[in-house]
Amino acid sequence: MSSPTNHAAFLMERKGHPFKVNTAPIPTLQPYELLIRTHAVAINPCDPIIQSAGVIQETFPGIIGCDLAGSVVSIGSSISNFRIGDRVIAAVESGAFQEYCAADVGMVAKLPASIPYEKGVVLPACLGTAATALFHKREMGLEYPTLEAGVKKNGKVVLVWGGASVVGSCAIQVLKAAGYEVAATASSHNHKYLKEELGVDGEGLVFDYKKDDVVEEILEGLKNSGKEFAGVFCAIIDIPTLTKCAKIADVLGKKDENSRVVGTVVPPNLPWIPSAEDLPKGVRMAFCRFTADLLPHSKLRSQFGWGDEWEANDVGEKIWGKWVTPALESGLLKCKPEPKIVGDGLEKIQDAVNIMSKGVSATKLVVTIP
Repeated sequence: MSSPTNHAAFLMERKGHPFKVNTAPIPTLQPYELLIRTHAVAINPCDPIIQSAGVIQETFPGIIGCDLAGSVVSIGSSISNFRIGDRVIAAVESGAFQEYCAADVGMVAKLPASIPYEKGVVLPACLGTAATALFHKREMGLEYPTLEAGVKKNGKVVLVWGGASVVGSCAIQVLKAAGYEVAATASSHNHKYLKEELGVDGEGLVFDYKKDDVVEEILEGLKNSGKEFAGVFCAIIDIPTLTKCAKIADVLGKKDENSRVVGTVVPPNLPWIPSAEDLPKGVRMAFCRFTADLLPHSKLRSQFGWGDEWEANDVGEKIWGKWVTPALESGLLKCKPEPKIVGDGLEKIQDAVNIMSKGVSATKLVVTIP
């Protein structure tokens, strides 16, 4: 049987435009990797930044992209819990924009047959980002979600700023599954989505972030909720927004507890976060290292100078290994927000990245790969 031919959407040079579709070698598997035939990819906010600003990607021609869904075609020698033909979703550090992609098994989950690839691909990278910020002991250190239907509330409330974003939508779902009450911000036109699609149902706990007095409204709403404040997760990369979140954590968070930690989607060493000197005393921003926190073999730690050693934790195993697939099967986890299919084929990736560069709301841009 002859080997399949792979094609990829390449960045030909730093700040190169447009992507060029060409043949590519089939990735060589490490023992801990799966080879996946890609059937759908999703676009993330980092993709137009990587292309236009010339950051992160260091080798050219290069293949970027973090989200994919497809079927397993080859299995690394150390993997025993996947089979050829399994339908999966995966987050990778880079390289999703190709027909055959190698993915570390630590961020791969089986996709139920009832969920189309183009819906499943909404989740991977954003779910991993939210889970890292919410549950890693170095960050917010919250309680893990369970698989129980109608999980008992724990009497605590978490604010998710940017609840209609994909990361925010993932955060809301895992928090609710862990027993937390969720308060959330979004544009007023997305409040219905938060309430009806994600079940943010606490009285007076949905806020319009565009209002001038939104911080005061949030403080009043959370104080009147009767719930213990457990922290803020900010799904938005924006210094003024993070500063507002820090103020909320300062007023409501308890001294020397993680409720004074603001979970973020910002990697370390980037200038998109308030300096420590500008934060209220005792409030800390928790950086998000994405796969570097979840995967022992991550290349991001050395690439960005975060240290070569992996800080052992169980976030990946508890979320990706044990929770995602059964939660999808039961409907506890939904592929939200809904995808917007930009087109079919690697040639459409540039169109999708162009749309993302202008901003989207309560949707995930997806390209299907025949």
